Amino acid sequence: MQKHLIFLVWAFLGVIYSATAQEVIAKRTVTITGKITSSVKKHFLVDEYQKGNFYARIALGNNIHDYLVNGEQIKTFSADVESDKHSKRINNLEIDADKKSFVSVDESNVIKVWGNASGLRATIQEKLMVGDIAINGSKLAYLTFNPSGSSAGIKVYDYLGKKSFSLKTNDLFMEVRFSPDGKYLMAYKPNILDGGKITVWDLTTRKIIFSETTNIQTADFTPNSKYFVYEAYKKIYKYGVDGKQVYSSEIGVETRKHTFSADSKYIYANGFYQFLKIDAETGKIVKQIEYKKELLDKLLFSSDGMYALKATENSITNEVNLTVFKMDW
Repeated sequence: MQKHLIFLVWAFLGVIYSATAQEVIAKRTVTITGKITSSVKKHFLVDEYQKGNFYARIALGNNIHDYLVNGEQIKTFSADVESDKHSKRINNLEIDADKKSFVSVDESNVIKVWGNASGLRATIQEKLMVGDIAINGSKLAYLTFNPSGSSAGIKVYDYLGKKSFSLKTNDLFMEVRFSPDGKYLMAYKPNILDGGKITVWDLTTRKIIFSETTNIQTADFTPNSKYFVYEAYKKIYKYGVDGKQVYSSEIGVETRKHTFSADSKYIYANGFYQFLKIDAETGKIVKQIEYKKELLDKLLFSSDGMYALKATENSITNEVNLTVFKMDW
């Protein structure tokens, strides 16, 4: 499923601390072969690579590439073995929380599971249309849709044990993700054209433990898998995996993506023109950093929140520009 892009005027309220833009430590321009179209989704991942370098993992056409942000292309996953390549354009690319494996999906609903060190691990042909996908160890979870576009539910599949079950839903969710321990699953749809919604399941019992219709923008589990948070109406909501609310906190800012510190104490988030560091225990903004040059809708944090990757594309020159910031939290 295509993810909608919205351009909103974001209110600048609730500032606790502000600062100037962060240090740019690496830049990279990737030239794409062929015309960029609005229907192509590109997925970027940032983390420390080898010896402190940084990389972006990008799906271009039917191949998966790693680019050093401050250097050359270092690896092409699916072109190493011709028979392993996707035959159609890749629509989705997601990585496991442990960074050891990732999954890709193409236009013909072929799913491929990869190990960073071992290469291709599994190929699955799904009969239904595949939307967003998540991976946790040997388990996959992905949104499925009928050819008409109506929701067929969420499929949870163990590709090693070759066992699966479905979670039925009539909601057209856009995002799906596992808790880091793999025991819970979250699906949500941001409030774009119709009402947003978030639902969380206990995968052991396959029962819903939380479901709410709300103006949600983004959501995620904490690294310790004990809580999940989401942002809606410029507020941060925190719940335990038992479905009980811990707090709702007014932050005055809409956010687009959350990343937690490894100890689950802080939430790193981005909005238009700003970076945010939020105390996960209270939901209050600790630090707010302005970046006035460009919109930060397409921005990802490293797993420790200390670096941020901004990706911008130019449809005229067929280039993707990657910039890494070092965050001064």
